[in-house]
Parts: sequence; C-alpha cells; structure tokens
Amino acid sequence: MVNIRILKNIIFSIGYWILASILYTITRYGAIEIELDLYDNVGFVPDDIISAITFGLFAGIFLGLFESYESMIYKKRKSFTFVLSTKTGIYILIFYLGSLLQITFEDRSLYKGMSFIFSRAELIALVNFTLYSFLFHFVRLMNKSMGPGILFEYLIGKYFNPREEERIFLFIDLKSSTTIAEKIGHKSYSSLIQECFMELTKPILKFQGHVYQYVGDEVVVTWEMHQGIKNLNCIHFFYSFLDELKRMKNYFINKFEIFPEFKAGMSSGWVTVAEVGELKSEISYHGDVLNTASRLQGLCNDYGKKMLISESIYTEIEQKNTYNFNFIGNLQLKGKKQTVKIYAVEEKERI
Repeated sequence: MVNIRILKNIIFSIGYWILASILYTITRYGAIEIELDLYDNVGFVPDDIISAITFGLFAGIFLGLFESYESMIYKKRKSFTFVLSTKTGIYILIFYLGSLLQITFEDRSLYKGMSFIFSRAELIALVNFTLYSFLFHFVRLMNKSMGPGILFEYLIGKYFNPREEERIFLFIDLKSSTTIAEKIGHKSYSSLIQECFMELTKPILKFQGHVYQYVGDEVVVTWEMHQGIKNLNCIHFFYSFLDELKRMKNYFINKFEIFPEFKAGMSSGWVTVAEVGELKSEISYHGDVLNTASRLQGLCNDYGKKMLISESIYTEIEQKNTYNFNFIGNLQLKGKKQTVKIYAVEEKERI
C-alpha cells in the first residue's frame, strides 16, 4: 500500500541522515578542528553524537515525508540530471534557512544568524551537506530508475548465481498499436506510450508490483507469488491502471485523437532468476510462465476480453467474488505441449 511505501521512504531517510550526521560530526570535530567564533567549546565530545543522531532523526522524518508527498503531487517527467541538481539545490536552501532560523531564534539576533551562515564552519558544513544530499538523491533516483529494491539486490549480489522463485507475471499490451501508430505518426505514438506508462506509477506503488521490462508498447509486471495474490494485488493493479487512463480520457483524445486501451495476460509458476550481462547487466527471469502469460495476452482480442489468466492464478485466488471469473476453455497454447485452463477476469458492474 502507499502508506507502507511512505513508511519505507521515511525509514530509509532517517537511517541515511543519521549516518550522514554522525559522519559529518566525526569529520567536523575529530579531523578538521576549526575554530568557531560564536562558540567556546570546540572539540569532539559524546554529546555531539547525540546531537547528530537527533538532527538526523528529525531531518530524516521531515525530508522523507517531503520526498514521499512531493513525488505523489508532482508527477511531470524530468531528466535524471535536472531532478538530481534541482533537489540537491532545494535541500541546500532548506539547510541554509534552517541554520539561519536556528541561530536567529537562539540568540534573538538576525545579524548573528546571517554572520554564522557565512562563517567558515558553516561553509564546511555546507560542502558536507551538499555531498550527502547529492548521494541521497542519486541513490533514490537510481533505485527509482531500476525499480524499487533492484539496486539493493544488485549491491548484495542476490541473483549473481541463478536461483528459483515462484512469481506472477502480467503482460500488458496496447490494443491496435499498429493502427494507432499509422494514424498519429511514430513520434506522437512514442509520446503516447510514454504518457500511458507514466500512469503505471501509482498502481505499481499501491499494489506492490515491479516492472520487469518495457518492450515497445508492452510492459511486463511481476510479483512474488504471495505478494501478488495477497488482496488480489495482481488483478487490482491492472484495473487500477485502466482507471488511471480513463481519468485522463479527454486529455488523450484532445492531444492524440485516440483513447488508448490495453489488454493483459497473466500466469504464475516457478522461474529461474539470474543477473545476466557484463557491459549492460540486468536481472532476468527464465521459465515457461513468461511464455504462457505472453500467449494469454495475445489471445485477448480473439475472445474480446481485457484480461485472461491461467489456472495457476485462478486456483490461488480466494476472493473470487470480487471480480467475475469466466472459464474460457482448456486451450492448447502455441509452443506448449500440455493444454492450459484459461479464465477471463472482468470487473463487476459498479453501482
């Protein structure tokens, strides 16, 4: 859920800024030993660590909340470099304003506050804070670009050696993509795909999915088995994505003269996961599950359905009264020797 995501952001932010504050305190007092004109007690003492932890705690909570709600409110897509430099600049501004207010209120003197923020001590603090802010945002943006949690998996080498996992795979594809591309042109078509997939963000975070791949006008989303089945996350996700698109229907029609519609195929089972590639590495999934989900997505048009799932998903679902599950048949999918029982998933009529 979104609240869990916010909590994770805040915990990460608290941990990072406590560590950064402690490192700065040790560097500042233990190594630099710069004289402060405004304070008599220069030197490293245990109380400084307590102050650093306190500062890191409150800074982590404030900045964690700021990052969480800022990303929810402001969704416009910007370049990696622009976001990194802009957010670092905002944090520097927050740092300076915080220092100015602190000294001003403590000494009840705006002059002392202004003098302090331009002192050598404050400039050293600024350099440290800029570095820590830059690293903080770099890590967050890399994690966002690679997908939540993937950067950590790379760092610990979780999939350096192949391992097996039981997972759900959902293949989502744009209907009539060739016709749309011919109608609006390839440049507008690419812009359309960009804007459609931007609307995946909220459902992905809310229903705890992970984007595995973007392939042209197709996106592959995956969950660990228990996480995808829990509360019907894997099905709610798809229909939540469609709701996000419906909310922007007039926008799409005005800008592209069409409204994009998507279809989906989903299956589950055991796959092998491994980190592959040297010059460009990625975490790759191998197994028949992906082939089955892709084939089901391809059959949606044949049966006039938005979403088809395999029996492996259907048998795991406990809340079958939430959606309409209609048995399609026991089908022989291309490339498979055994038949697969297929079900269509449809929303119940909303009152």
